[in-house]
Amino acid sequence: MELGLASGMDTTNWKLTRRDGTPAGVTVRAVQAGEVEDWLAAHIEKIKAETNRRRHGHRASAAKASHAMRQRGETVAGPGHQPNCR
Repeated sequence: MELGLASGMDTTNWKLTRRDGTPAGVTVRAVQAGEVEDWLAAHIEKIKAETNRRRHGHRASAAKASHAMRQRGETVAGPGHQPNCR
């Protein structure tokens, strides 16, 4: 069964009824939709934090590798110009 809802309507405690007025046993809860939105926002924040942590780790590894190359007298462009390097 589909419900056509006007924008901004509060459906927090709507009860669906049959044509004779008896309850259909289903409660439509906009609160549950709000809880999903809250969960999704929190989940996205966790993913962003994990992304930033991983990005920082990769950048730190790249900086270490770059520093080790410079210590050996190599340049960043150097390895790419070696023969048989793809």
